Amino acid sequence: MITASEWSAIEPLDHLAATIAAILFVGAVAFTVPVFVGRRRGQAPDAVRWADGSRREDAAAWGVDRVLRAARTSCVQAGFVFPGIVRCTVGVTIDLDLAAPTIGPPAPWTTTPDGRVWSTSMASLQAIGLDDTRGEDFAVVVALGTTVGAGQPADAGASAAAGVTAGATAGATVLADLRRAGGPIQLTGDADAVRAVARRIVDQLHTDPWSMTTPVLSVGLRSGDLGTTAPVSLADGIAAVRENSSPGLLVLASAPRGANATALSAALALPGNRWAVIVLGRVRHGRWSFDVSRDGTMSSPEFGDLRWADIALSAPIDTREPDEADEPPAGRDVRARRAPGLPAAYPDQRGRSDQRPRRDQRPRPDQRGRRDRTDRTSA
Repeated sequence: MITASEWSAIEPLDHLAATIAAILFVGAVAFTVPVFVGRRRGQAPDAVRWADGSRREDAAAWGVDRVLRAARTSCVQAGFVFPGIVRCTVGVTIDLDLAAPTIGPPAPWTTTPDGRVWSTSMASLQAIGLDDTRGEDFAVVVALGTTVGAGQPADAGASAAAGVTAGATAGATVLADLRRAGGPIQLTGDADAVRAVARRIVDQLHTDPWSMTTPVLSVGLRSGDLGTTAPVSLADGIAAVRENSSPGLLVLASAPRGANATALSAALALPGNRWAVIVLGRVRHGRWSFDVSRDGTMSSPEFGDLRWADIALSAPIDTREPDEADEPPAGRDVRARRAPGLPAAYPDQRGRSDQRPRRDQRPRPDQRGRRDRTDRTSA
């Protein structure tokens, strides 16, 4: 470290050289860091562009349906009241994070000492006979994504998570009963990725065997933005949650304010509430939160890190840009494209493919000049 006295002893020319060196160093850092960060960002996968193009296997939903029904039936057969779930992790083992902790579960479940999590193997559930009733226990249960590694414990302050813990191995599917949040659920992050996650939630409620009759209302969204939703006013949406006549989902394009926010929170906090509310953006006093990224992942204090892109839609959506959608497949001759309504022998609407271009029939400039002179002479 050079002291002030030593610095003053340096020749003026050395002062200039040191200053120039410092400026060059700062400039190099200022240039290198943004380039490095930009390249790292450029290498990140853009799941928004391809995730909606894959179709979900029907067997996947029916497999989860059997797991949920077996969990409920095991309680019914043993004379237990089904405690409800906050989260269900489906992998080689099945883990149920319970809404009401229960010690001494029915067979084939084992429990943690506090009774918050029941576990069993997938094979054990296959031996349970199922009835034909589903009820409303899973009317707002959806798959959020798959685990990306060893899970993280829930935020200690997230009381709405009801003791959710994440300990599943990578690749397990994580489902959640959205109404158990007890308040608004916020989806933040990249706008396109947020809509992709919301679209998956809406799609599942309409197509999963256990939730096909669940109503989905939306406020501030255009018809078709997230699939099939029923657009309503904010007042009507809050009224539906307060009425609580059946389980349902309300999706808000933005957070309500003032008296509307207070009324909505009060309706969600009522005992026996069966509605869930998702806000596409930040909301004050949100109970669960998910930070969604374009790379196909999202993070949550309550549920850890998940891959939302692993949850496919029931019907794929073409998300290509217009120029990409109009581009012909590789190896195809664009000139051979036939105009609609023309026979195969006429690949081009302007004429036959073997015809030479017609000559321009307009008179040449010298011909027009001769014609004009002839007209003036005869006149």
